Formats: sequence, C-alpha cells, structure tokens
Amino acid sequence: MFAGATPQGLPCTRDTFGADTCVSGTTCHLGQCRTICDLQGGAGGCGAQLTCQATELFHMCASATALAGICL
Repeated sequence: MFAGATPQGLPCTRDTFGADTCVSGTTCHLGQCRTICDLQGGAGGCGAQLTCQATELFHMCASATALAGICL
C-alpha cells in the first residue's frame, strides 16, 4: 500500500488510479486529507470537533454497508 506525505488537514490530490497524497491513516476527500475512522466507535476516533461519517469511499462492491468512515 502506498502512503503519501501530506498530513491530515492539508490539501491533497488523487492520481488517475485513485491513489492520494495523504499519509497513512488518512484519505483525500473533497480536496483535504481527512482521518479514516471506525463507524462502530472503536479505534480511530475523530475528536471533539468532528464526527465519523460514512462516505462512498469505503463501500465493498455492491454492498450498502460502509466498512469505515472519515472524520468530517
């Protein structure tokens, strides 16, 4: 797995294959590196200002259930 060098909270990009420039544990969403979180409330909490929300980024093929979320 490739991990970029852009820290959480800073602007990011994705290449044509979908890989992003964000550090491990984060993903590029709406142009910003955001923390990947556990929708069940386990490890990877979002802190006081953000909530863990499901996005289209972490759905298995043809599944309606998200496997993870991002802090928004």
